[in-house]
Amino acid sequence: MIELVVNHVLDAIGKLVQQFKGKPKIEAFLSAFIEQIQELEEVFYQLATERGIDGEGAQLDGLGSIVGEARQGRSDVLYRAAILKRIGINISAATTEDVLEIMTLFDPDTYELIEYQPATFWVRKASGTTNPLEFLALLQGIKSSGVKVGFQYAEVDEDNVFSFASGDVEETSTTQGFADDAETTGGYWSDVVE
Repeated sequence: MIELVVNHVLDAIGKLVQQFKGKPKIEAFLSAFIEQIQELEEVFYQLATERGIDGEGAQLDGLGSIVGEARQGRSDVLYRAAILKRIGINISAATTEDVLEIMTLFDPDTYELIEYQPATFWVRKASGTTNPLEFLALLQGIKSSGVKVGFQYAEVDEDNVFSFASGDVEETSTTQGFADDAETTGGYWSDVVE
């Protein structure tokens, strides 16, 4: 944490060797220089604390314009998150780790990245999503050119997504398989956008 030094002048005068302490002309001469350092301290402190991603309003607008993310009417909280995502996209090398980290910035959930040859990957989200097209747009912004991307999601949690038995042994599930004669609904299908 950066701390503001509030009075460089008193610190400098206090550090004078004993023979110069209490000499008004020497202290005045020293103060004239150190007051300029105090001004710089305050400017640098303001730059360090008020111009970062924790800023508000016009300060966020300035950061957004630097990284290429327009405000689009978003509140400071939503815009701050969008700027962080844009920074992640801008510096991404499109590695598996980069993609998953940026997706987590977008929505702190669990994702699975599946790579296919040639030059294709799919991201699977463990639980429901409210805006799959926005997720897909984010993935398309992260990926390298020439790479195909898809996003698989379900609008229900993973315990209710349709699935087959995990092996040769029959498994009974009233929530994940096909509906049975007891009038169960069975599992819900997932969807894909690409």
